[in-house]
Amino acid sequence: MRRYRLLIIGFGNVGQAFFRLLNLKRDLLGVDVSVSEIIDRRRGYIINPGPSVLEDARGGKLLGRKIGVDEIPRLIEESSADIVCEFTDLNIRDRGRAAFTYLSTAIKSGKHVITTNKGQWPFTTTS
Repeated sequence: MRRYRLLIIGFGNVGQAFFRLLNLKRDLLGVDVSVSEIIDRRRGYIINPGPSVLEDARGGKLLGRKIGVDEIPRLIEESSADIVCEFTDLNIRDRGRAAFTYLSTAIKSGKHVITTNKGQWPFTTTS
């Protein structure tokens, strides 16, 4: 059976729901899937998270090593994950650069990506 390791970036409502659903439906997937790492600006860098990470995350406290935003691309490159799941919020002010950086870094390092970002670039209209 093929084994897939996932890296979750962003562990807010969507990231936590994905983690919960993945663990509930793991037996139905037909592949061996596990979350090897979680990266979250507030909750830190968590390696090999167990099921208790959900309860701990609800408290909003630091769960892993504190990281700076600038470290995230390096952590993606160094990750042994096969798939990067990007669940960060879209910041219109920075034109989505953080999410774009995470996704492009993952692709360049040979990883598959899943994202929930639906943002679009602001369009300029002419009358």
